[in-house]
Amino acid sequence: MKISLRVKDNIRKYFSFSLQEKAGIVVLVALIIAVAVLKAFIPEIIANNENVDTAKLNRMVSHIYSIVDTTPHKPKEWKKFNSYPSNSDSFRRDSFPKYSHSKWDGKKDTPYKSKYPPKEYQPFKSKYEKKPKVIVELNTVDSATLASVSYVGDWTAGKIVKLRNRYRGFYSIWQLLEIWKMDSARIEKFSPYITVNPGLIRKFDLNTLEKDSVKGHFYFNFKMVGIMKRYREQHGPYKSVDDIKKTGVIPDSTFNKIAPYLMVK
Repeated sequence: MKISLRVKDNIRKYFSFSLQEKAGIVVLVALIIAVAVLKAFIPEIIANNENVDTAKLNRMVSHIYSIVDTTPHKPKEWKKFNSYPSNSDSFRRDSFPKYSHSKWDGKKDTPYKSKYPPKEYQPFKSKYEKKPKVIVELNTVDSATLASVSYVGDWTAGKIVKLRNRYRGFYSIWQLLEIWKMDSARIEKFSPYITVNPGLIRKFDLNTLEKDSVKGHFYFNFKMVGIMKRYREQHGPYKSVDDIKKTGVIPDSTFNKIAPYLMVK
């Protein structure tokens, strides 16, 4: 019983047709029958009709040829662009011939000759002159010399000198990140041409430090300077820069910034 059901399923799967397929099979069978019938009876019809008027047939064929124009089209006024190069790498505008708008005379067109001389192409020259490689010291260089360094420019040089005057010098080139629109990628480009000598910084004396002396410096604030002054008045003069850590209000991150600008006489 199971085998018979499996056989029935296979028959339904491979020998079942949709309505469209059934209609196509019927049409195909009808065409096959029609071709077979015509193949069987047409030779007999032609054999029985021996009186064929060949002259009339020839006149009909000539009439058909007279109606249909089989001659090739000849353009009267047209641009011919042919002979394109096969290699796309060598394609240029002047790689194919130019033909003028001339009436068709049955002869080969002559190439068009321009009244303008051919343009001579010259190699590209940048309008920006390459700056010479100059190595400068950041704490002593002037604005004009700094602007001549590669990847710096006039605007950036002015900002650097202005910030240097406010800080009384630099101890690291990475302090330039505090300038607007400055990033580490740009600093890495001009860092080989700039040196920094922290010994040239104009330092503050801890034992004479006042609020007015650090005015405008971004690393110091009045509250911090006031605490350092009160500690000095209570415990006596500072003996080293590390003594300001004893105040208990200066974190290590702030100390690392202000320490290069402090000294003790």
